[in-house]
Amino acid sequence: MKDSLIADFTEVTDREKASELGFEVPFWSVEWDFVLAPKTAGT
Repeated sequence: MKDSLIADFTEVTDREKASELGFEVPFWSVEWDFVLAPKTAGT
């Protein structure tokens, strides 16, 4: 298993935030940053 690929989800109970996003309370949120790399020769 590669630990860098495991994301931590957080439970959101903020009714205003849920309403902004069109969700019901509670909902789960995750922030995930990734980078797209150009295709290299030979792959």
